[in-house]
Amino acid sequence: MGGLSEIEFLSNGTRFRAYLPSSEVWGSAKDVLLFNEYELMPSFSLPSLKGGTVVDVGAQVGLYSLKVSTYAKEVVSVEPSIWKSSLLRTNVARNSVNNIEVRQEAIWSSKGAVKFTDGGAGMVSSLVGVSTGYDVKTTTLDDIVESVGHVDLLKMDVEGAEYESLLSAKSETLKSIDRIVAEIHVFRSDHEFLLEKIQGRLRDSRKTTKLIPLPFQTTFDGLTKPWGTSLTAINGHDPFVFRLSLSLVYSARPIIVGLKTRMDIGSHYLLYAN
Repeated sequence: MGGLSEIEFLSNGTRFRAYLPSSEVWGSAKDVLLFNEYELMPSFSLPSLKGGTVVDVGAQVGLYSLKVSTYAKEVVSVEPSIWKSSLLRTNVARNSVNNIEVRQEAIWSSKGAVKFTDGGAGMVSSLVGVSTGYDVKTTTLDDIVESVGHVDLLKMDVEGAEYESLLSAKSETLKSIDRIVAEIHVFRSDHEFLLEKIQGRLRDSRKTTKLIPLPFQTTFDGLTKPWGTSLTAINGHDPFVFRLSLSLVYSARPIIVGLKTRMDIGSHYLLYAN
């Protein structure tokens, strides 16, 4: 699956050391630790949890789970990948975190099993439209909420499975979740319609919704955010070059994306609901 890197970061005064695939340092560390994409709305800031329950669906190796664990009473981390869930358990254990429960399963519209492809180095893992791979156990949002009770925050990044998962959830389940932040991937002709259905269901559950399109940051944010975050080391070294590279690339990205057509880049959103 490629080599591993170790990153160090701070959360609420606690220092964490975590392993992740070297090919995903640019993506995972950037999203969770530098641009804080799951915290763009003020009401989704981690200090606002005040000891609540967090469900992290699509937890990967657990960067967000570790980060949020210092603010939450309980974190349930759901990750279907065999090797990433193994790294997730390793990261939880080596940091002596006792309020994270790891579940190696995929969220879907029904309980059972589906084919799952492990993306490997630099590739996206998915269970949507997959014919090869290995079988993974599936669960539903209804079952997760039933097992943990009231959920203060649901974070979801499941590479297209968000449609099946959210649209199949009962109204009572959605009402039992205070806040939802989900990556939404629009890559099929019917996804815009399904996204509207998701927003409608959330509004029916007395939630307000907001979509934030790609790119998530302005040119100014892209330039400045990499310098004021909690990432302290990559493989034992100061992350200056990493920060500088991100600052240069992501300050220009809104301009570059603006020059491309919607069909060229597809669509990628963050959906906030509370």
